[in-house]
Formats: sequence, structure tokens, C-alpha cells
Amino acid sequence: MDIKRAKDEIKKTVLAYTAVTETGVLRIPVSRQRPVLLMGPPGIGKTAVVGQVARELDIGLVAYTMTHHTRQSAIGLPVIEKRSYGKTEFSVTKYTMSEILASVYEQVEYAGVRTGILFLDEINCVSETLMPALLQFLQYKSFGGHKLPEGWVICAAGNPSKYNSSARQLDTVTLDRLKVINIEADFNVWKAYALERGIHPAVISYLTLKSENFFTVLAGPGGRSFVTARAWEDLSDMLLTFEEMCIPVDENLFGQYLQHEDISAEFALFYELFKSYEEKYRFDEIIHNGKPLPELIDSRFDERLCIIEFLIHRLHNLAENWCDEYTLLDSFLNFTNSVEAKLQERPGNIGDIAKELLSIRTKGMDIKKSFGLLSPKEEAAEANLVSLIKSCLSGLIAWSEDDTQDPLYIFRKRAGEKRDLLEREKSSLQDAIINCFSFVEKTFGKSQELVIFLTELIEHEQTSSFIKKYLPTLYDEANSTLDFKTQAELLREKLLGSQ
Repeated sequence: MDIKRAKDEIKKTVLAYTAVTETGVLRIPVSRQRPVLLMGPPGIGKTAVVGQVARELDIGLVAYTMTHHTRQSAIGLPVIEKRSYGKTEFSVTKYTMSEILASVYEQVEYAGVRTGILFLDEINCVSETLMPALLQFLQYKSFGGHKLPEGWVICAAGNPSKYNSSARQLDTVTLDRLKVINIEADFNVWKAYALERGIHPAVISYLTLKSENFFTVLAGPGGRSFVTARAWEDLSDMLLTFEEMCIPVDENLFGQYLQHEDISAEFALFYELFKSYEEKYRFDEIIHNGKPLPELIDSRFDERLCIIEFLIHRLHNLAENWCDEYTLLDSFLNFTNSVEAKLQERPGNIGDIAKELLSIRTKGMDIKKSFGLLSPKEEAAEANLVSLIKSCLSGLIAWSEDDTQDPLYIFRKRAGEKRDLLEREKSSLQDAIINCFSFVEKTFGKSQELVIFLTELIEHEQTSSFIKKYLPTLYDEANSTLDFKTQAELLREKLLGSQ
């Protein structure tokens, strides 16, 4: 199955394994909870989807790459204890708690996380000495007499031996105790993720034209030649960063990520073409004025596709930034309300109360961060919120209570400024979406370019939500122009058939 369906399977499994009856008993006993095993090629996103499931379900996550562990570090160290049985004393071997299990218990104890996923990567590449104990752990959920806490689900991952020479074939007895999910690379599924993730438009354009180059692993006399989803994503991050910092992109960069000489050379050429199209057609001007370009009618399809993907990429970035600012304001208002409630409950200095609540919040977030329970996006959002709150606290120092009867004046003033900024940015985003829609419709008419534009515009969650809420007329017009639900798959077939 594809990675998206695999993610849904993991999520449903976690929900089923942690479900309890009305009397609080697990619906599926721990002994019958088969660990999930994700088997698939490297770089396909197995680790990433497990993290996504944990964040979406708001549960804990402890992840270990098993090739880094010896038998001692995984199981624990032996400890000799004296035990008496009857009238005879014996020396008994016990074990210290495994580092892996200790990490789970730390999340339970310090972060208050009662439910989570223990993710064990590269499980079929562990040493010969560790493998028997690991297989026992998968079956009985315990290392050295220490059990995995109830409510935690084991998820493992591995690569088939054709991709990894050190991987071993799991025997039938082991596989019969696992819930095995075999995953294959699927560009169409990855493309939806790529649009949401903000992958470089040149990467999306190229792979739309050359989807067969999305994933490949070939063995030859000189070693393996390969390109993975991870490679495309990492290369995208580097390209976007280089462009933002105005660092020239050297042709050698592509081969550092795309370990396939022909694909690397082909994409390097395509990237140069993309940049030349960007300069030739001035993509940013389209966003600001929406003027049609009739000369594009007779242009090559790759040129037209590059423009569409650039516009989509820029609109998604604008929508995501606006939604982030909206979320920041909402979080700030919630904090302000908490300060106001505390002030009514315990009258005092507003600055001291705000600092106290901020300190409590920061400590909680630090614990989550230390256990890897915050995504980079969540961490950045929290940093922005703390910065905004601190700016209010700084403003309180220069503010005199004689200036107003409202002790929350500074907080309300900042919230008002944020609202005004959001309104201006909302108006700019509305104009950008309308301009791009007008450009595509007037330049290409009701063509496959319009299908691509509208489909990818709606596939992005934040952009789609914005259009539904603030541009309902445009959204209705788009739906009347094209039936997205049926056209999405037809479009992909048409693209593949036209190349």
C-alpha cells in the first residue's frame, strides 16, 4: 500500500490498541496486540508518518534506530541479587532497566504522557546477539523483566534485503506475531504531501513530468544508483534555503542528494530551465497583477507547468503564513484571558501574574521539547508567542497604571495591532489568489493547466480553508468550472498519457 494508507492503518491500530471498555479494561489485551511492522524501501517516509500519527493523536513518541544498540544497551546490564528459596540462598541475575524502556517511562513520569508509540527502526538489521531478545520483546513487550507501560504501542520498521545487504529475512514464526504493512513508493500520494509541505516548485514540476524518476534503486557494477523521496525533500530544503540566502546553486549540489547520475544531470538542467522561466515570465508580477500572457499558449508544456507550480507554491506559502499569524493571535488571546481570569481570582500586579503564567507554560513546553513531543512548526509557533508576550511585559515597564483603568491595556493593544495586520494580510492574500486564478483562466482557458491549478490549490488544507471562508464566490465558481473530485484522478491519467 502507499504511505498515506499506511499512516491511516497505524492510526487505527493505535486507537484500537488503546481503546478500553466501560470498566476500563483494554478491548484488545496487551498479549494480543501485535506490533506494527512497516516494511518498505528506504527514504519513503516510514519514520515521518509515525511521527505524524503521534502528533495528530496527541500521544507520546520514543524512537530508536536499533542498529545503534548492543544487547546490553537494549536489554540492560545484569545485576546479581541474593534470593532465599526455602532455607537455601541463591544468587539470581536481574537486569537494570533498558535504555529504551527507560525513555518511555521518563515520558510517562515527567511529561505525563500515558499513551504513545515506541518506534524501533531498522529492526531487521540488528546484531545476532540482540535479535533473540528483540524478538522476545516484540512478543511479550518486556526487556529483562521490565515491561512496556500499558497504553504504549510498538511500531517497527525495516527495509527489504534487496535495498539493504545487512537486512535479514524475518522467519515465519516472527512474522506471524506482527501486523505487517508493506509499503511501496507512490508519487501521486507524495505529491499531495509535497504541496502541503512546500516542496520546491521545480521539484514538483519535474516529477509531475517525470514521475518514473521519483523513486528508483538500481544495482550495478559500480554500486547502487538510487533516488528516494527523502532525497527530493532534502534537496528541496537546500534549494529553497540557497535561494532565500542568495547563494548560487552549483551543479554539483544535485548529485549530492540524487545518487543517480542520469536523473541528477537531468534535474540540474530542468532546474536551470525553471529559473530561466522565472526570469522570463516574472512569476511574482503575475501574483500582483494577474495579467494574462497570451504568448504562453504556444509555449512548451514544461514552461506552463513551471508557472503553475510556482504560483501554487507561493500561494500556499502566503496562506500558511497567514494561518500561522491567525493561530498566534488566537493563542495570545487565550493567554490574555488566562491572565485576566487569574487577576480576578487573585488581584495583584499584572506583570507578576503574566510572568508566573508564562513560566508555567514555558516549563511545560520545555518538557515536551526535551522528549521530542513538539514538531519544528509547533516549536516555532511557541517561540513567536513567547516573544509577543515578552514584548507586552516590556511595555508594562514603561506604562503607568494612571494612563488607563484597564490593567490589560498593553495586551489588548498588541492584540488590536495583530488584528489589523491580519486584516491587511488577508486582503493581500485574497488579491493574490484572485489574480492567479484570473491569470490562469484568461491565459489558458478551461484547460488542463486550470485543472492542475484548481486541484492543487484546493488540496492544500490551509489554502482551501482560507478560500472557503473568505472567497466563497471564487470557490463556488471554481467548483462550477471543474468537478474537483472526479477531475483529480482524470488529470493525473491525462498527464501521464500526454508525456
